[in-house]
Amino acid sequence: MMEPMHPWYRGFTGSIEKTASKEAGSTYTISGNIEVVNETMLKVTELPVRRWTQDYKEFLVSVSEGNNKAINPFITEFREHSDDTTVDFKIILSNENMLMAKQEGLLKKFKLTTTISTSNMHLFDPNGVIKKYDTPEQILEEFFPLRLEFYEKRKNILLDNLEEELLKLENRVRFILGVVSGEIIVNNRKRADLFLELQHKGFTPFPKKTKSIELAVAGATHDTEDTEDNVVLAKGVRASDYDYLLSMAIGSLTLEKVQELCADKDKLNQEVDDLRKATPKSMWIKDLDALERELNEQDASDAVAEKARKELKSKVMNEVATKPGRQAPKNPRKNAKNANNAVVVTETIGGSASSAMETDNVPVVMKPKGRAASKKAPSRKEKTSTLDDGDDEDDIELPELRERLAAYNLESYSGQTAVESSFPLIKLLSITVIRTLLPTMRGSKLFDF
Repeated sequence: MMEPMHPWYRGFTGSIEKTASKEAGSTYTISGNIEVVNETMLKVTELPVRRWTQDYKEFLVSVSEGNNKAINPFITEFREHSDDTTVDFKIILSNENMLMAKQEGLLKKFKLTTTISTSNMHLFDPNGVIKKYDTPEQILEEFFPLRLEFYEKRKNILLDNLEEELLKLENRVRFILGVVSGEIIVNNRKRADLFLELQHKGFTPFPKKTKSIELAVAGATHDTEDTEDNVVLAKGVRASDYDYLLSMAIGSLTLEKVQELCADKDKLNQEVDDLRKATPKSMWIKDLDALERELNEQDASDAVAEKARKELKSKVMNEVATKPGRQAPKNPRKNAKNANNAVVVTETIGGSASSAMETDNVPVVMKPKGRAASKKAPSRKEKTSTLDDGDDEDDIELPELRERLAAYNLESYSGQTAVESSFPLIKLLSITVIRTLLPTMRGSKLFDF
């Protein structure tokens, strides 16, 4: 009795269970793998057949609390560590939802099951007609006799090819021995005469096989003109009949080559004898044994690759977990924004717009030193901007700054509006800010005032 056949998928680590059986076919439930890590975490390591990783990721997003479009969020978050060959989802949820999922069933709650059926199997039968099969066993029952029939045809074709190759080896050995002994002269002879001699000496002709057109194209004509290989050189002899002899290299016409051909001949004789004794059934079993060996080697290779992949993945995960976080620098560099904020400027808006600005009211700006604490702003009645004194080497000379201010001739602005009269002050403040940043940009000609 034939062993029942069930669905199987290479590399699938889930489960396949037969859930229903009818005359017209059976139904199978395919389940993925999910396990409980702790009270608030689940781990999915396999998806049902025909369920893609990206599709399942979108499903988890749709039930996550972080998704604003989720109608009934069930999980807090999830983490994905899948690759091109494995599935790895870690799902985090609350204790209450974990209990609810267990009561409903983890496979059902997280959509890790699917079904397939054998009730709709249609194939071509041995006569080339579409036929519906109810069980896989019915397919095999019709396939076995057909397969054995083709093994018989295969045996005949292989045997014809081996016998032809064996006959060619025998003729090559005779030809080389004839040339070496001087019985057959090849040099300075007409090709037609040499072919007739080989024919008379009993050498088997092997004309080149021409490819025949199996399916004729509508309206196409078959060219039947003779090619150079099919030209008749002598009576009953074509140009390609003895190419397998005359195309041999001159260096191969030696006794050493004869010994090599004799060894090949003995080996080929053994193959012909084994094939003649073989039956279609024994040939099929031999192929199945070879297939099983290859599958075992492939499984072993896959196991080694899987082990190496897991070790590499574990190593990467450990390195990520133990990698220290980035620490802030002990002495952070001051940027332009902080430098600008360090300059405290107060301006008196009161008074008439026509009042002249005196050089004594010029703000005094000095280089800040270190991280000095902020000081109380001076009175609004004073126009001053002060910072802690820095090193003498980087101090700005006051007389030079006052001389530059006097060059603006501020008295000429006395008849302008308050906004217009503030332009020199804005420019002055810009120079003040740049002067404050000057120590950090020393050596640049662009800031040489």
